[in-house]
Formats: sequence, structure tokens, C-alpha cells
Amino acid sequence: MVSDSSDERSDAGGFLSFALFNCIQVMVLVLLCSTTTTQARRAGKLIHKFTFSELDTGLEDVIQLFSLQLYHEKIEFSGLGLFRLDPSLVQLIAASVTGYLVILAQFDAGAANATIRNGANSSLA
Repeated sequence: MVSDSSDERSDAGGFLSFALFNCIQVMVLVLLCSTTTTQARRAGKLIHKFTFSELDTGLEDVIQLFSLQLYHEKIEFSGLGLFRLDPSLVQLIAASVTGYLVILAQFDAGAANATIRNGANSSLA
């Protein structure tokens, strides 16, 4: 027969592994988006510095326009336009989780105090 404490441990272990897996996925996604944005800015600057004297003037103009577009347009990745996928997202998630954990700890402490008070009231009666 399996005890309740081992069930709780396996549930907690499953939740922690699930949370860790998703945290790693978010961090990899943010890292990839941030790196891609940085490299796109760098590519625009590099292409604009090159001179393409042996190319057709029409092709050279297109390349120069493309490099200017890469240089001046900010490339950003976002989640449906609601939030940017950059390192500030990880900071925002960490701050939100910390805030919710503080609130949960306060509720848990309040519930423990209420249980103690109810136990004291029933022993006095």
C-alpha cells in the first residue's frame, strides 16, 4: 500500500519537473529571439558598409535599400503583440511568480493561524 506522503512527493516532483521544463523552454525561446534581433541589427550595419562595385546598379540599389531597412527597422519578436520576447520577459515572469508566492505564503500563514484559533476556542468550550 502506498502512503499519502509518497503520493504528495511524487505530485510535487512531477510539478517541479514540469515547471523546470517550461522555464527552460521560455529561456531558450527568449535567448533565440534576443540573439536573432541582435544579429539582424548587426547584419544591416555590415551590409551597408560593403560596396558592390561589380554588381548591377539595380541590384546594388536593392541591396542598399535592404541594408537600410535592416538598419532602421527594429526587429522584435512578440507574443501576439501583447509582450516582447526579450530578456525583460524573464524578469517580468520572475517578479510575477515571486509576488504570487508571497501572497500564497500569507494565505497559508493566515489559514494556520485560523486553525490554531479554532482549536483554542473549541478547547475552552
